[in-house]
Amino acid sequence: MAKRSTPITETQSSRRVKYGLNVLVAVLAAIAIVVLINWIGYRYLRSGSTRWDFTSTRQYSLSPLTAKVLERTKGEVKLVTLMDAGEETFEDTRRARDLVDEYDRASESVTAIHINPAIETGKLDEFRRSIHDRFADELAQLSIGIEDVRLEIEKAIKQIDEVHLETLAKILVHPDLKPNRDTLLLRDLDRFLKSTRKSLEDELRNAEHYDDTPLPRYGATLIALLTQLDRLDRQIYPALIKNVITPLKESPTLSDNVKNEVLLLGDVMAKPQTERLELVKRLKKVNAVPAYEQIVTQLALPNPVVIMAEKQVVVLPIHELFRKPVNTPADAADAGIQNKHFLGEERITAILARMTYKELAHPPMVVFCRVGTGLATKPSRDYTQLIERMQN
Repeated sequence: MAKRSTPITETQSSRRVKYGLNVLVAVLAAIAIVVLINWIGYRYLRSGSTRWDFTSTRQYSLSPLTAKVLERTKGEVKLVTLMDAGEETFEDTRRARDLVDEYDRASESVTAIHINPAIETGKLDEFRRSIHDRFADELAQLSIGIEDVRLEIEKAIKQIDEVHLETLAKILVHPDLKPNRDTLLLRDLDRFLKSTRKSLEDELRNAEHYDDTPLPRYGATLIALLTQLDRLDRQIYPALIKNVITPLKESPTLSDNVKNEVLLLGDVMAKPQTERLELVKRLKKVNAVPAYEQIVTQLALPNPVVIMAEKQVVVLPIHELFRKPVNTPADAADAGIQNKHFLGEERITAILARMTYKELAHPPMVVFCRVGTGLATKPSRDYTQLIERMQN
């Protein structure tokens, strides 16, 4: 009688189930491990509390000195990079942005902000307006002064049109005027007055939209307008009286009727413009805002890093974050290769230290030097490097 094959079939089925369960457990374990790793990465690595730097130069680590400075930093500090990362400066701008991010991770008081001026124009304008707002009270007086000077220049142009040029036009068609040297002087005067009027008008046009940008150049605009106005009363009119009006008054060939008209024109030019002179005198005493003007100038440089504390703003152009090494005899063979030293942390920490240690009479100097093999009895490398860094 033949044996049944059921036990064998059941054994094969149980094996399939066992293998399937093993695969399922392995898959679930793998999924659990992946989820756990992602959770750990999000919970710890993303926040910046745990990071590893395996580079030989500790490129992605901040120094203990920087950590101490950050511990003393009170209030909010913003580190803003304005970098477009072009091909020629890609490596430099990348290192600068990475360093700023390290400060952000190292301290809750520091916030890193990255703006690409080439494509994020809205964010760039918003940032510039925030700079302007810091100096709004100090700049208000300059803005008022600019408007006062513009109004006074408009009055001067009107005077040239309605008094000088109209009077001169009547003189040039006077029946007693003969075509001689006197006529040439009068025509030269006419051309010069028209040229002066155009210069004043051009300066007004240049200043018309000075405040259309988020960071207007108040100081430069006011100085340009004042220069034109002051030049009118102190140089142009006195020169015209001396070189044109006086010779015409003394000309033997000019009729008395024409001389009377010329004298009237000269009297108007010579008449002191009291209000105008007082305005120029007063506005020359208006204090500029050098801190604002310096920031505006530095922000025009390519790829700066801006350090913004509660009451201070410092701009670091990217070229100040790097330094070319000075060749030593040991480096003579590699004289043709000039690798820049990255001084970003040194520069930024120095500025933060000056902002933080306000109670000190003299702000600290921060210099980072690489530890080498220099001997105290024979200064080389370490000490040479220290002296060089302190000098620069």
